[in-house]
Amino acid sequence: MTPARAAVGCLLGGIGLLAVIFLVRPLIYTLAPPRGDDAVALVAAGTLTGPTLHTVALVESHGLDGEVTAPDGHVEVTVVVAPAAGGAFTVVNASSPVEEDCPIEVLEGVLVDCAGRRWGTDGVPLDAGVPPLQRFAAHVESGVIVADMTRPLDAADG
Repeated sequence: MTPARAAVGCLLGGIGLLAVIFLVRPLIYTLAPPRGDDAVALVAAGTLTGPTLHTVALVESHGLDGEVTAPDGHVEVTVVVAPAAGGAFTVVNASSPVEEDCPIEVLEGVLVDCAGRRWGTDGVPLDAGVPPLQRFAAHVESGVIVADMTRPLDAADG
């Protein structure tokens, strides 16, 4: 095989590879569904042994308790992800529904805000007269806990 023939073969192979790349890449973005705030990946389900805090970057504001605007302009909210009965998981807002700028902490398996008000990991208040925390629908997808951060669940949603 002559060097010129090898060079032409490599050139044609390279052009063929580029053609495939330029055809397949747009198809990926055309056919794949967009991932917005309705499917936010939080944490690997197999690594979660107790309630943990996670700060989530959102595409846009949804009027959630404790939303903050980061310096780069995106919206962030902190949530508590915890295992629940039957292999399920709960995702609740880590900001007090009673007092602005009052974050939730995890203390001995109980969620406590800056004023000492308490909630269970499912967002249900442990103190009388305190509203529940905002809860979000969550499921496991490919081993990762995914939450719908576009709207909190209503109390009637269970």
